[in-house]
Amino acid sequence: MAPALRALFAAIRQHRDRHPQLWQSIRLHFVGTSYAPGKLATKSVEAIAQDYQLADLVTEHPHRIPYFEAQQVLVDSDAILMVGSDDPSYTASKLYPCVLARKPILAVFHHQSSVVEILRQCQAGQVATFDRPATQTDLNHQITLDLDWLLNLPKGYQPQTNWTAFQPYTARAMAQQLCQVFDRSLLYSRS
Repeated sequence: MAPALRALFAAIRQHRDRHPQLWQSIRLHFVGTSYAPGKLATKSVEAIAQDYQLADLVTEHPHRIPYFEAQQVLVDSDAILMVGSDDPSYTASKLYPCVLARKPILAVFHHQSSVVEILRQCQAGQVATFDRPATQTDLNHQITLDLDWLLNLPKGYQPQTNWTAFQPYTARAMAQQLCQVFDRSLLYSRS
């Protein structure tokens, strides 16, 4: 996640330098950033923010929080940042809850991540993509454009999500797929 996070922070720093008034009331909260349990969980995002002189904007809570608490954090947010790995097969486990929170989303992911196609199909947010290490000038420009979009949205904005495109990712659709697998396994076990 560090390369994409560095690209995001570089773009934020550049945008903040050009539009300091827009950033006066903005705070970025990164929650559940470590997989390590208890006292072993360390902050990694704040250290990168420090490198870009953004420590005053960034608060990191490295510990994982319970599912429903995480849902509430998303709903209480004005917008959602999703930062992906440079691994093309990485998919964010919180993608669907983020979409369901009905908040504007700005995502930074490898162009082959399934997150990119899903967000674009569902029209649930803006996605800046990369295919090499996420320090490219093109990525910085794309994130800067997406930050302009995000920061100029009215308070309380809800994306015009294409819920028909989102339908295959709902609990109902996933349960149907699982039932079909069970049905097929029953047919094979009887033959």
